[in-house]
Amino acid sequence: MSTPVLLDCDPGHDDAIAMLLALGSDELELRGVTTVAGNQTLEKTTANAIRVLELAGRAEIPVAAGAGRPLVREPRVAAEVHGETGLDGPDLPPPEAEPLPPGSVSKRTRPLVLQLKSPSPRPRLAPEHTPNNSSRPLP
Repeated sequence: MSTPVLLDCDPGHDDAIAMLLALGSDELELRGVTTVAGNQTLEKTTANAIRVLELAGRAEIPVAAGAGRPLVREPRVAAEVHGETGLDGPDLPPPEAEPLPPGSVSKRTRPLVLQLKSPSPRPRLAPEHTPNNSSRPLP
């Protein structure tokens, strides 16, 4: 039996691989992806998540943009590592789909028991995706 998961990430090269590994796993059922700014801007990481899912033939998996900046520090992107797009290297087409509107992930997942998986040491969900719309730093 597979575990339903919501992947919270900032898709650059590392998180693109994490998404593909989750999609290929018999133990996980990727139910959605939330994105944050990090490896690149929120607009770019969200587009990257959609691109990866479309490239993998899984465009039906919803993507929602989360936090456009860290909750407790100034924003910084890693263009020197991941390039201007966040996925520099392969020539990927622009995404065809649009991300879900803010707050949609909690509405879609509320009746489900999901495990949140984050490639980072601490999940960085946007306040609109956290319980009680809290803007406090996450533990």
